[in-house]
Amino acid sequence: MKGDADGDPNLDLPAGVADQDRDTQASLEVRAAAVKPDKMEETLTCIICQDLLHDCVSLQPCMHTFCAACYSGWMERSALCPTCRCPVERICKNHILNNLVEAYLLQHPDKGRSEEDMRSMAARNGITQDMLQPKVRRAFSDEEGSSEDLLELSDVDSESSDPFCHLYWGCARTDCLGCLAPFCELNLGDRCLDGVLSNNNYESDILKNYLVTRGLTWKNVLTESLVALQRGVYLLSDYRVTGNTVLCYCCGLRSFRELSYQYRQNIPASELPVAVTSRPDCYWGRNCRTQVKAHHAMKFNHICEQTRFKN
Repeated sequence: MKGDADGDPNLDLPAGVADQDRDTQASLEVRAAAVKPDKMEETLTCIICQDLLHDCVSLQPCMHTFCAACYSGWMERSALCPTCRCPVERICKNHILNNLVEAYLLQHPDKGRSEEDMRSMAARNGITQDMLQPKVRRAFSDEEGSSEDLLELSDVDSESSDPFCHLYWGCARTDCLGCLAPFCELNLGDRCLDGVLSNNNYESDILKNYLVTRGLTWKNVLTESLVALQRGVYLLSDYRVTGNTVLCYCCGLRSFRELSYQYRQNIPASELPVAVTSRPDCYWGRNCRTQVKAHHAMKFNHICEQTRFKN
């Protein structure tokens, strides 16, 4: 009996005090378990808001998943996945994860969002049904030259479909400059050349001055660049984009900037002022983060590739 008493100190306490001590210990263990998220909760957590997924969507091809409201805010700033920075090709509902979240909340109702938070997320959700089931301009040619236009993209043929832009599908912006048109027909606007070369205003002004002296505009740059793209002289980071690819204004401007750099790169030195061609190359080249500063941009040429610290 003495050994039992030594093994359990509560045996030396009055019965009421011992019971209270056990209850307190059990309560602390429950609280600790409640504070520490379980593996399922971690799996069902959105990395953007750090809360349980709500009305979640998955991105293709990487299949990372986020709250629709959270990703709506992200996609206005970037066309890349927030997790892996992979270019997003399509958005789709993730019904399996949505069902798992509902089942998890049935067992853990305290983890649910407030009504106010739910209303806020619904208001911030900018992903429309058209984005989830987009239509793209496609052409199918056979020996007789027949074609079909504006075919609906389904889950079955998504792997072989032409590229499309979905980020601003159904755009209702008041300043819209022509969303969702073939790249060759996009109205990029007269200010599309501002900072067009890596946000380097000095280099961009050199290009604008070159065009003005020859009576050319950004439309000439786009037209000539698309011809060079078709011939394989120019390249885009998204190899699927052509002059006939349907893009929104934002994605079209991004591709236009890539082409404009190559257009500027191919201007003969003899056609540029000596003050421009006499500058030494910046060893960071087009990747230089300081080129946005006027004094550095004027001193060094940035229409070149990086030559140092590549690794």
